[in-house]
Amino acid sequence: MGEFSPYRGLAAFGPEDARFFFGREEMTATLVDRVAEQLTRPGALLVVGPSGAGKSSLLKAGLIPTLSRIAGPGAAPGLGTTVVSLVPGRDPVDALAGRLAALTGAGHTTLVGRIREDPPSLRETLRAWGAERGGRLVVIVDQFEQVFDKSLDEQTTFVRALHALCAEPVADAPAVVVLGMRADFFGHASAHRELKTALARPVVVDPMTPDQLRSAISRPAELADLTLEEGLVEVVLKDLGASAEKSATGAGGLLPLLSHALLSTWHNLDHRTLTLAGYHATGGIAESLARSAAATLDQLDLAGRTMARRLLPRLVRLSEDAHDSARALPLADLLPPASSPDHAVARQVLERFTRARLLTLDTDTAQITHEALIRSWPTLRSWIEADRAVLLLHQQLGHDAQDWLRSEHDAAYLYRGTRLSTALQARTRWEGDPSRYPPLSALATEFLDAGVRADARAAHRARRTRTVLAVSLSAALLASLVITGLVLRSMAAEREQSRAVLSRQLAAQSDALTGSEPNLSRLLAATAFDYAPTPEARQSILNTLANPARATLIGHRGPIYAVAAGQLDGRPIAVSGGEDGTIRIWDLHAFQPVGAPLTGHTSAVSAITLGELNGLPIVVSGSRDGSIRIWDLRAGKQLDAPLRDSGDTAFSLTIAQVDGTPAIVVGGESGMVESWNLSTRASLGTPLNGLSGFVDGVASGRLGATPIAVSSTQNGKVQVWDLKKGEQIGDSMTGHDGSAGTVAVTDVDGVPAAISGGDDGTLRLWDLKTRKERGAPLIGHRGAVEAVAAGPADGRAIAVSGGQDGTVRGLLRTGNVLSMSWLRGLLHVKIAPAWDALPTRAFRRPLTRTCANASHRDRPPDA
Repeated sequence: MGEFSPYRGLAAFGPEDARFFFGREEMTATLVDRVAEQLTRPGALLVVGPSGAGKSSLLKAGLIPTLSRIAGPGAAPGLGTTVVSLVPGRDPVDALAGRLAALTGAGHTTLVGRIREDPPSLRETLRAWGAERGGRLVVIVDQFEQVFDKSLDEQTTFVRALHALCAEPVADAPAVVVLGMRADFFGHASAHRELKTALARPVVVDPMTPDQLRSAISRPAELADLTLEEGLVEVVLKDLGASAEKSATGAGGLLPLLSHALLSTWHNLDHRTLTLAGYHATGGIAESLARSAAATLDQLDLAGRTMARRLLPRLVRLSEDAHDSARALPLADLLPPASSPDHAVARQVLERFTRARLLTLDTDTAQITHEALIRSWPTLRSWIEADRAVLLLHQQLGHDAQDWLRSEHDAAYLYRGTRLSTALQARTRWEGDPSRYPPLSALATEFLDAGVRADARAAHRARRTRTVLAVSLSAALLASLVITGLVLRSMAAEREQSRAVLSRQLAAQSDALTGSEPNLSRLLAATAFDYAPTPEARQSILNTLANPARATLIGHRGPIYAVAAGQLDGRPIAVSGGEDGTIRIWDLHAFQPVGAPLTGHTSAVSAITLGELNGLPIVVSGSRDGSIRIWDLRAGKQLDAPLRDSGDTAFSLTIAQVDGTPAIVVGGESGMVESWNLSTRASLGTPLNGLSGFVDGVASGRLGATPIAVSSTQNGKVQVWDLKKGEQIGDSMTGHDGSAGTVAVTDVDGVPAAISGGDDGTLRLWDLKTRKERGAPLIGHRGAVEAVAAGPADGRAIAVSGGQDGTVRGLLRTGNVLSMSWLRGLLHVKIAPAWDALPTRAFRRPLTRTCANASHRDRPPDA
């Protein structure tokens, strides 16, 4: 066997391996062109792909050597030869400062402090360096997703510093910034507005074609003067295809397994020939990595195996959705103390797995060489799954302790109440089984002890507050009784005053218990509001609602364009569709996805609506690909062929009842209203024409016994259509200045009515019998009204509208504003089947704190 292997196993190809890096020539050329384009474009360049797609190798062995090779005559104007490459690691700011300090000659510690205090100042530091050298620096951040397990403050500082290097004005930007990131972290990145431009135009690392894979297998062997037995390449490609069919990421995530299998086959060389027998002995693509890991584990004695079970899961960054990834951990945190007899055993375990190239051991850190080991070794997966909840808590405790330390021991970062109790119980369990669970670090122990002391102080204050409150309440009640007996005529007023006093006191107690006893705090707030709707009680209610008992439903990759709410088998659900072309069903009790995403659309989902078909719960969806599809919500699959498989984009869908049969009504880019019988899938006559411009909104209802559809259009008209006759009823209703972008149908005082919202910021109420406007326009939005929904609540007609000004407004039938709240990111408004609501009074606090504006007519691109 030769002394040098042209295959890297789980390790990524580096610049020094460039001559053995094959199969990605076309992808490298594309990436170099995009880097050159960034000389005239603001923002970073994002390189994304699934884990195992080869992003790191593409950056290190493709991009970096190519940039060096093309420097000089013929190079892109302004593109320098200096490339800085880094991985965020444990401290991203420190890693960035370290690489740039070595380049510019600035002090490392000074540069770290400058970035943390003022991230944009890094631009001036590098601009001065670039002015002396000429050309631009290229900064490459590999494994960018490591940033997102840090605190939000750390993420923001790092992202802002990188953005400063490539932001407007582009002419004097000192660097081109390239970020390599796993595709499943797209949602995390979208939380940072500085990355908006990069997310819009990423370079996607596609799976390699068979010819590219053949080149990656055979060309390195040729350069190393090795021979491949005839038929070996075909067998490897066949195995790779079979594994891709079983993998959630397809062939795009299997390159580490291919590289490891080839390295293991190289270890079985027969007279400088890679043989079929040697390949099969490794276990092939599917089993080679697992066999290597199992063989390494088998070399350890019982103490070593126990230590491996304790150490290896800690090198995995766990996530609640099971999308686990590798993480680097300082040896000081990973290993037992040097004085412990276990220290030598742990060192032996790390060295064995490092020799097998399954771990990478640096001077002061250790990490799994590639995340493929996490997915492909059943033993490691079983260790993780057996203790996932405990390991998640251990991992989170370490992160929170670090945040507490960085905040200079701010008490607001400490655990309280139930969270503290859970952590203390876990610590007792860990200490009781040291062979299975690692000890807590000194910092984490100090963090928990500080929480215990703070919780004890809070409990003492709460007991004292309750005592004072009880005395105060008794005095107030006694005073109320005395006054009531003495001044009979003022009884009503005094009773109201007493209830207000009690309400305020209960509200104060609720606020005092928000952090330590959230459940009791909510009960006190509700009781306070029940006694009297004082401003303090209202504020207390809103405080409890703002307490982090919220959930974010994450799964889509890219913007969401359509949302509908309903019920499935008695459970409240939400259904969403977006840019990634998928439809996802969410359980609103568990805040978890229901089944797998519904796939079939080849472009963005632009509209959805819920209904029933022969007792079967369904969702109907429209897409930018022009198709309209019907899905079985319960089975999570498409019902037969698409209702329409091509055409213009549908912007709005509604289900109507025509002769007792459900029909789908569609409005969109075609400027017509189309309808189909959902049972027979037959078209309900010729599309309803006579409109000009897009049909932005469509709603259904009844006018007496006549099934109708109401449309709102780009030219500001609102029109009523007879769905049985296929003709317009009466004249169009006009009044909006500009587009009428949304419409809803309801009953007001027993009379069918439509409510439309337009670009002029008004809501207009129309009598569908007379097709006349009822009353004056409803004003309040400062900008276009993008969505409106209407329905009954407590026997009264209400409407809820959302606009470009970021507010949601609720309106009674009289047109009075019921509430106003910021709801940024609003795309659609729905009236749910049932509301768990407070008494209908005005509130002034925000409904949500989401911070990204969007519009109902921010249609899918190209729509």
